[in-house]
Amino acid sequence: MWFLKRVSVLILFISFGYQSAYASQDSSTISKIIADYGSAVVMIGTASEDEELGFGSGFIVKSDGTIITNYHVIEGANEIGVRLINGKIFEDISIIQIDKEKDIAVIKINGTSLPTVKLGDSDQVNPGDKIVVIGNPKGLENTVTDGLISGIRDIDEGFKVHQISAPISSGSSGSPVFNLKGEVIGIAQGSFTEAQNLNFSIPINYVRSIIGAAAASRTEAMPKVARQGGGTKIPYRTESNPLLIGIIFFSVASIVLIVFIFVTMNRRTKKTSDLNLKIVSVQRSSDKS
Repeated sequence: MWFLKRVSVLILFISFGYQSAYASQDSSTISKIIADYGSAVVMIGTASEDEELGFGSGFIVKSDGTIITNYHVIEGANEIGVRLINGKIFEDISIIQIDKEKDIAVIKINGTSLPTVKLGDSDQVNPGDKIVVIGNPKGLENTVTDGLISGIRDIDEGFKVHQISAPISSGSSGSPVFNLKGEVIGIAQGSFTEAQNLNFSIPINYVRSIIGAAAASRTEAMPKVARQGGGTKIPYRTESNPLLIGIIFFSVASIVLIVFIFVTMNRRTKKTSDLNLKIVSVQRSSDKS
């Protein structure tokens, strides 16, 4: 009996050690994915004809500025802007190819030697695989979440989507979904608001065929946008531009919020300090009496 207890304790200790080691390994892997590919994730801003602003995410797949995102991110947009993590904003956007049914869009900015992601094989994905998502929920750039492939669902006539447990918020649509090898295996699409943590992504292999079609022919245009040159150009005004105003407003609001929190904390610290001084003074007076 004593021997069995010793063995049980040893097994628990070894099991805990393995779990800690795996957790540490996953953490370092996620950090490396962020370091290697975070700069290839972009924020996409849109403005409609009635100047309604929208934000989404995307990721660069070619160093010339070819970007993958969801179709619904740019649907109905009259103007589109792309912002890199280094703060650079691109205003001249080409829409190269779209697939409305699969909710995929290929757009392009005029760039050179830009950071890119590495595409994986979504046919090799299995339920239980760990994943990492890098996106821009509510405009918060390079936000990282992780989770699992919860399931692979057949939607319609063989079209499959990945059900994922990594949280996806508004603004994360179009984010890359990485496996732990640092390969993009999906595009974050959205979630069911009526349920908790039911999120979905589009398998990346659907993108490969679209990129191939885009290389062969650039003819499909978005509604409300006229073709110009090799792709579909979005006229992007610099004067009184609502998208730029929105980005500037968000940046200023963030700074104001940080300053407000800092000032509030300082006031609370000062009040606490004054209260402590009064308590000490009262105690001293009491001691003297």
